[in-house]
Amino acid sequence: MYGNKLKSLVKKKGITQKELSRILEIPESSTSVWLNSEYPPLEFIQKCCEFFDLELWRFFAPDDLVVPQMSESLKNWTRVYQSLPEDLQLSCLRVVEHFLEAYVTGKGGKLHKSS
Repeated sequence: MYGNKLKSLVKKKGITQKELSRILEIPESSTSVWLNSEYPPLEFIQKCCEFFDLELWRFFAPDDLVVPQMSESLKNWTRVYQSLPEDLQLSCLRVVEHFLEAYVTGKGGKLHKSS
Protein backbone atom coordinates (compact mmCIF):
# COMPACT_ATOMS: atom_id res chain seq x y z
CA MET A 1 0.00 0.00 0.00
CA TYR A 2 2.24 2.88 1.23
CA GLY A 3 5.44 1.15 0.16
CA ASN A 4 4.09 1.04 -3.39
CA LYS A 5 3.15 4.70 -3.19
CA LEU A 6 6.72 5.51 -2.16
CA LYS A 7 8.07 3.34 -4.97
CA SER A 8 5.99 5.36 -7.43
CA LEU A 9 7.49 8.59 -6.09
CA VAL A 10 11.01 7.14 -6.46
CA LYS A 11 10.29 6.08 -10.03
CA LYS A 12 8.68 9.42 -10.88
CA LYS A 13 11.74 11.26 -9.52
CA GLY A 14 13.98 9.05 -11.68
CA ILE A 15 16.24 7.86 -8.90
CA THR A 16 17.19 4.41 -7.65
CA GLN A 17 16.55 2.91 -4.24
CA LYS A 18 20.28 3.09 -3.67
CA GLU A 19 20.30 6.83 -4.39
CA LEU A 20 17.30 7.36 -2.11
CA SER A 21 19.10 5.50 0.68
CA ARG A 22 22.19 7.66 0.27
CA ILE A 23 20.17 10.90 0.18
CA LEU A 24 18.11 9.98 3.25
CA GLU A 25 21.15 8.49 5.01
CA ILE A 26 19.37 5.19 5.58
CA PRO A 27 20.86 1.72 5.05
CA GLU A 28 20.01 0.42 1.59
CA SER A 29 18.68 -2.83 3.06
CA SER A 30 16.17 -0.90 5.21
CA THR A 31 15.04 1.21 2.25
CA SER A 32 14.49 -1.91 0.18
CA VAL A 33 12.45 -3.62 2.91
CA TRP A 34 10.37 -0.52 3.60
CA LEU A 35 9.62 0.19 -0.06
CA ASN A 36 8.36 -3.38 -0.37
CA SER A 37 6.27 -3.33 2.79
CA GLU A 38 2.64 -2.40 3.03
CA TYR A 39 3.17 -0.07 6.00
CA PRO A 40 6.70 1.39 6.16
CA PRO A 41 7.68 3.24 9.36
CA LEU A 42 6.19 6.72 9.59
CA GLU A 43 9.65 8.25 10.11
CA PHE A 44 10.72 6.83 6.73
CA ILE A 45 7.57 8.15 5.06
CA GLN A 46 8.18 11.58 6.60
CA LYS A 47 11.78 11.67 5.34
CA CYS A 48 10.64 10.64 1.87
CA CYS A 49 7.91 13.28 1.83
CA GLU A 50 10.44 15.95 2.80
CA PHE A 51 12.77 14.81 0.02
CA PHE A 52 9.99 14.66 -2.57
CA ASP A 53 8.61 18.02 -1.34
CA LEU A 54 5.26 16.40 -0.60
CA GLU A 55 3.14 17.37 2.36
CA LEU A 56 2.59 14.38 4.64
CA TRP A 57 -1.20 14.72 4.59
CA ARG A 58 -1.17 14.64 0.78
CA PHE A 59 0.80 11.40 0.86
CA PHE A 60 -1.93 9.73 2.92
CA ALA A 61 -4.83 11.34 1.04
CA PRO A 62 -6.66 9.21 -1.55
CA ASP A 63 -5.15 9.48 -5.03
CA ASP A 64 -8.42 10.78 -6.49
CA LEU A 65 -8.76 13.60 -3.93
CA VAL A 66 -8.82 16.93 -5.76
CA VAL A 67 -7.30 19.69 -3.67
CA PRO A 68 -6.73 23.19 -4.99
CA GLN A 69 -3.05 24.12 -5.15
CA MET A 70 -1.84 26.67 -2.66
CA SER A 71 -0.53 29.89 -4.20
CA GLU A 72 3.19 30.64 -3.88
CA SER A 73 2.35 33.65 -1.75
CA LEU A 74 0.35 31.54 0.68
CA LYS A 75 3.12 28.90 0.75
CA ASN A 76 5.62 31.61 1.66
CA TRP A 77 3.39 32.95 4.44
CA THR A 78 2.92 29.40 5.73
CA ARG A 79 6.69 28.85 5.85
CA VAL A 80 7.17 32.14 7.71
CA TYR A 81 4.39 31.26 10.16
CA GLN A 82 5.83 27.79 10.80
CA SER A 83 9.26 29.28 11.47
CA LEU A 84 7.90 31.47 14.28
CA PRO A 85 8.14 30.43 17.92
CA GLU A 86 4.94 28.87 19.25
CA ASP A 87 3.96 31.92 21.32
CA LEU A 88 4.13 34.15 18.23
CA GLN A 89 2.14 31.61 16.21
CA LEU A 90 -0.60 31.76 18.85
CA SER A 91 -0.55 35.57 18.80
CA CYS A 92 -0.93 35.52 15.01
CA LEU A 93 -3.88 33.14 15.27
CA ARG A 94 -5.60 35.44 17.78
CA VAL A 95 -5.18 38.39 15.40
CA VAL A 96 -6.60 36.38 12.48
CA GLU A 97 -9.52 35.18 14.64
CA HIS A 98 -10.22 38.81 15.62
CA PHE A 99 -10.32 39.96 11.98
CA LEU A 100 -12.39 36.96 10.95
CA GLU A 101 -14.94 37.70 13.70
CA ALA A 102 -15.09 41.34 12.60
CA TYR A 103 -15.60 40.25 9.00
CA VAL A 104 -18.36 37.77 9.81
CA THR A 105 -20.24 40.16 12.10
CA GLY A 106 -19.95 43.05 9.66
CA LYS A 107 -17.82 45.14 12.01
CA GLY A 108 -14.86 44.99 9.68
CA GLY A 109 -15.50 48.18 7.79
CA LYS A 110 -14.83 47.78 4.07
CA LEU A 111 -13.93 44.14 4.57
CA HIS A 112 -17.37 43.05 5.76
CA LYS A 113 -19.18 40.37 3.85
CA SER A 114 -21.68 41.63 1.31
CA SER A 115 -25.23 40.29 1.56
